Amino acid sequence: MAVLSVVLSLLFIIVAVALILVILVQRPQGGGLAGAFGGSGGASSQSAFGAKTGDMLTFATVAMFVLFLLTSMGMVWMNQAQFTGGAPTAPEPPTNLAITILSPTEARLTWKDNSKNETGFFVERSADGLTGWTEVGSVDEDVNSFTDQNLTPKATYFYRVSARNTIGPSTATEAINITLPEEKAEPAEGGADDGTQPAGAGDSGGATPPDQPTGEGGN
Repeated sequence: MAVLSVVLSLLFIIVAVALILVILVQRPQGGGLAGAFGGSGGASSQSAFGAKTGDMLTFATVAMFVLFLLTSMGMVWMNQAQFTGGAPTAPEPPTNLAITILSPTEARLTWKDNSKNETGFFVERSADGLTGWTEVGSVDEDVNSFTDQNLTPKATYFYRVSARNTIGPSTATEAINITLPEEKAEPAEGGADDGTQPAGAGDSGGATPPDQPTGEGGN
């Protein structure tokens, strides 16, 4: 890009100088440029350099003027390309798509951002990975994660991600899928009173005391 800019600049200067010289050597008509640069202002048949003017000089003038316009347009295009970073294109596609299951109803997607000119990313989901792709969310530029919520437990989902800008979307990542786990039932609070008692619990009287030995008669 820098070499082309230098070449166009040199060509522009050469063409501009050649155009001025070709105009000077033509027959002066009422002064004109030749008169302004010291040539005769009359209807002389001689050019500023003493050569006869003719159709070849007229053709050369037109050709030089066309080259002058082309080089001017080329320099303008080069300047615009340098300031805007070149012609706008669609963004590079993201890669390394991965999914982390957060819960039976949530999944988080992450990917690698490979583009410098995206305006955002959009996430698509499908039930079979072939048809029925629908956009389920989007994020801004330079964001590389998205959380999909309110999913169905035990269901299988396919995902893919694309970048986009004003030109259009990039190609999508390779689709990957997940199968969500079953949602665990929450344990019931408290328990039913079935009338059972802890082991060892008995009547209020407790255990029967051992028999007392019977004493003999008096001495």
